[in-house]
Amino acid sequence: MARKKADTAASTSKTAGSLKVNFSYIYLAVFFSLIVIYLAESFIPKPDKLVLKLLHLSTTGYYWTLYPLVIVLVIIWLISLYGALRVKSYSKLIAKSPDGKGMNKISNGLLVLAITMPITSNLSYVLNHIARNHLNLQPTMTIIINYITLGLAGLAFILIAGGSRELYKLIPGRVKQLPNTIWQAVFIFSSTLYAYFIVIQPIHTPLAKKAYYLPDWLLVITIAAPYLFFWYLGTRGAYSIYLYRQNIKGLLYRSALSYVAGGIAVVVLGSVATRVVASISTRLTNLKLTPLLFVIYGLLTLIAIGYVLIAIGARKLRRIEET
Repeated sequence: MARKKADTAASTSKTAGSLKVNFSYIYLAVFFSLIVIYLAESFIPKPDKLVLKLLHLSTTGYYWTLYPLVIVLVIIWLISLYGALRVKSYSKLIAKSPDGKGMNKISNGLLVLAITMPITSNLSYVLNHIARNHLNLQPTMTIIINYITLGLAGLAFILIAGGSRELYKLIPGRVKQLPNTIWQAVFIFSSTLYAYFIVIQPIHTPLAKKAYYLPDWLLVITIAAPYLFFWYLGTRGAYSIYLYRQNIKGLLYRSALSYVAGGIAVVVLGSVATRVVASISTRLTNLKLTPLLFVIYGLLTLIAIGYVLIAIGARKLRRIEET
């Protein structure tokens, strides 16, 4: 009977391990499939004549402008994937240690963040293509894209915040978080800025309403407020990791976690900047090409910095455990 139970336990363990391996392969297959689809969507179709006229570009000039943007974007996706997989690999190495559970949740959040970008980019292309051929569907397609983007970002930041909370609980004697007055001041300031860029402009600018196609009250309740809450969770998560890093032994370990915490904070900032740019996208179309490219590349640079920091920190963590 005991032998039978042992065999059953071993079989269950192998099945669980197999499921984990299969999930990793599925995730990677989906991720790289999304990249291939995005490249095909970007390079195969002929450019829209209206877009060429709006940007004052020839077909050749259009592709010379598009190619670098697409390549940079895909590189950022790959960097985010590398960092998330490194953190995941590290969390598996320390699965039985006290901080293993927290790091695993953080890695899951980073994996969600990594795949969010290719998912939303491909989905935006498909839905916008549908909307161009069926103008009456434009509001519906826009609303779907906005809510899917919000949901994925929310899931990622909730996981990161939950994992960082697990790490914070391990701090001996517990250190105090930032004083409530500072948190409140930062939150009020960010809320005011976000309300201006995301809420006030769409409400008072008829052209800018096309960024959301939502009634004022629904825009505030279901877009603005949730984003603020998720960004707050992400920022607090990064700070909790930083606090945990300050109260553990090992200079190398502290250095690695500093990169991870800093990277998450920059990624949150990049998310804020992305939503601000999205909210004023209809106004950006009035810019000439060069200033518009500066805005886009500036945003991509900010996002890239965050994921590069996470990747560096994850690599350092992995090396610590392997030595």
